[in-house]
Amino acid sequence: MKNIILIGCIVGSLIGFASVQEVPMVSIDRQAQANQAKEASVEMLTAAANKVTTASMSPAAPTEKQSLQLGSVEGITLYDSQQDAITKLGQPVEITTDPYNAGSETYHYERMSIVFTDGVVNFVEILPSIGSVLIDDVRVPASFEGMKKAFGEPDFETEDGIGFQRGEAVLKLFFGEAKGQLNAIHYFHIASV
Repeated sequence: MKNIILIGCIVGSLIGFASVQEVPMVSIDRQAQANQAKEASVEMLTAAANKVTTASMSPAAPTEKQSLQLGSVEGITLYDSQQDAITKLGQPVEITTDPYNAGSETYHYERMSIVFTDGVVNFVEILPSIGSVLIDDVRVPASFEGMKKAFGEPDFETEDGIGFQRGEAVLKLFFGEAKGQLNAIHYFHIASV
């Protein structure tokens, strides 16, 4: 990236020098003028490179609400295959099939279950007893309060829970018998509803 910026600065300075009208100088020869121009270019490029380096080293840190886009939950994306899950999480503790839904298998892991339909993630279920959920590489408390703090106000509310939607991805928190009790957290694609 620095090389591209430096090349751009060099080209820009050459164009800038080419468009400057020459003023006749009696006491300075052409070699001295060339040396001065070269020194000015080097100084300008060094200053530009320092600005770019400083800017790239200290970006403004995004807040969690800005950075949580539901790209992954517990390391799993909505586009992962069964082999992707095994590569990321290892072999499941148990694999079950749904007798009523051909092509559906559930991989049970210690922290979650992943339901696959025709070999692709249908949804991920996480029980709140795990304490926290890894969302886009950020640990978020597995509670209504923790999710609201991380995502803001819910995007929708249903009779059995609340949900947060980011693009095509949805994270839904399911209520228990009491509205304040969290029973499960599901991560799924909006098209699977």
